[in-house]
Order: sequence, then structure tokens, then C-alpha cells
Amino acid sequence: MVFVCVSFFFAIVVLLNASILHAWSEWTCDNPHGCPELKLYESVEQYRSVYGETDTMALRVNLIAAAKQNGAVCLDGTVPLFYYRPGSGDGVNKFHVFFQGGGWCAGNDAEIAQCMDTCQHRATTNLGSSLYDEEVANFDSTYMSTDDTINPLTYNWNTVYVRYCDGYSFSGNNGTVLKGDQDLYFRGWRILNAVFQELEANFDWASRTDVLVSGCSAGGLTTWLHSDYIYETYAKPANFLSMPDSGFFVKYEGAGGYISGLKWNYFWANGSEAMNKNCMAAQTVQNEYLCTFAQETAPYVQVKMFPLQSRFDSWQTGQELRSGDTTLINEYGKNMTTFFYEYIESNANH
Repeated sequence: MVFVCVSFFFAIVVLLNASILHAWSEWTCDNPHGCPELKLYESVEQYRSVYGETDTMALRVNLIAAAKQNGAVCLDGTVPLFYYRPGSGDGVNKFHVFFQGGGWCAGNDAEIAQCMDTCQHRATTNLGSSLYDEEVANFDSTYMSTDDTINPLTYNWNTVYVRYCDGYSFSGNNGTVLKGDQDLYFRGWRILNAVFQELEANFDWASRTDVLVSGCSAGGLTTWLHSDYIYETYAKPANFLSMPDSGFFVKYEGAGGYISGLKWNYFWANGSEAMNKNCMAAQTVQNEYLCTFAQETAPYVQVKMFPLQSRFDSWQTGQELRSGDTTLINEYGKNMTTFFYEYIESNANH
């Protein structure tokens, strides 16, 4: 069944009951472009001074072992991390893992795509480094809220907010360091695996009964690309649902150079290991990089999904299309709709 929110938002309903659908659809209609907000605090004491309680508090978890043993590091070589908020009640054995978004980088110190930062510059920001992260976080909003009237499905689940610091949607696996003013490490795929290995080792992942994997923007692309792998490798046999939010970016070069940017990432960051193997097998030689686009991978996704996607995505019209012309924007939205429904029709699992 397909749910259409005032012709602006699409979602595939595969597992959710009516009350959950109503609550989430109400949020997506009201906030068609908003990723869950991350607020950081230096300490528990500072957090309490703001909120007066700790039920919504998430603590920093550094993936030190993976960084040392497997080279799972951020773009600048710092230790990756996630923020963890424990579950309660009937949610103690259920997990919601969310992948943060924030665009991509492409090129070392020379611009490859206008819609993407250079990787040298990105490595100096909080989207390429963990140097700017604090010890405590709050992300108590939208589908990560602890309020059951806002988030009736996962309000009391163990909730994991995975910080995005690799620049390529948790998809790179290059052992070679790109030398420059700032040495660059493309290891997002190792970070993704490190997250679940840490959950297995220290957060009673073995007792899981239900798993929701979500992500927004570039994290939404992560969710499209890697949900099958996560289910087969780490989540099975739990009840599993994937919810990519605003991650279905149209495969369109445009003025922003989106295709060129992700193609550079695929080859330089060595994205082949992370891509959907059925999608890869369907491509001609040298065109396997196409599987880094949700539009190409979506027909091969096997897990249950609840995708959220705006027809008129502000990032896509502003960065890929790079035009304020209403005729072009409407045409872009029409194409988005066509591609999305083609995906639904081509995949019997959805």
C-alpha cells in the first residue's frame, strides 16, 4: 500500500499499524524537509541544567577498538562515534539505529561537483571529524522522540544516533590514505560495521527482537544502500524495518554535478564492497558505480521499507537542479514521482 501525503510525501506502508502511520504521516506532512536535530552538551550536568531530567539524554560512545584494529576512522582520521539512549519498558530489547546525513564531499582540494564540498575542507568540519563532538546529546524530536504521541513506535527503544564523518554515506573502504594538507581516510563502510559490532559487544544486541534502521538526507541514502546488508549481517532474525528519509536523490548531473561527485567517491573511496551485490551484477563493466544511486539500487532492495521522500526536495532543487525556475522545478518533481513509483512497481517486496 502506498501512502501519499498531500501529494508531497510518499511512504510505503509495510509493517506499521494505523496509529503509527497516522502519527508519522502527520509529522512528515508538517515537516517535509526536517532531519532530527542533534544538540550537543559538554556534560551530564550541563544537560540537566537545560532539561532538568535525563530520560531523553544520549551518551557518546567512541568506536576506539574499531579505529585501532580495523582503521575505522573519520575523514580526518579521528575516532568515529555514536550517541546512545537506552530503551525502557517493552522497548529494552528493541533498537532504532539512525544514520546522520549532511551531504558529501568530492575531490581532494579541487572541486569535483558544485553541490559538494572538497574533502580537504570537509575534514576540518564536524561532518569530517569527531573533534567537535561533546559527551552528551539530545535528539528528542520527530521519529526519534521519547513522546509516544509523536513517536508511537520507537519512543522507548534503545536509540542510536550514528554521527556522519566519512563524507560518502558510510560507503568507503579504501585502505590507502589520500595525502594532502590533511591526510584523508575513506572508511565509512568500516564505521558502519563498527557500529553494529559495538552494539553486539556492549549493548546486549543479542537480545534484540525488533530493529528499525533509518537515516536522513545522505544518511537516508545510507539506508537505501545498506539495509539489506545490515539485516543479513547483523539484524536477522529480528523483526526489521528500514526507513530512509529524504535519501532518494534523483540520478541527475544538473548544474551541481551530483553524478560526477558520487562517481568520484565510488572509485576513489572504493565503494564496490559496500554496494548491493545484485545491483552490481546487473551493471555493465565500469558502470557498477551506478549502484551508489538510490534510484538504481532501490529495485534490488529486499527488506521491508517505509521510505519518506519529498517530491520537491529542497536540497535536490537547490543543489542538483540549481534553479528557481518553477517550470523546471515542477518538471523535476514530476520526474521524482515517476522514478519513485517505478521503484514501487518494480519491487514485489514493497
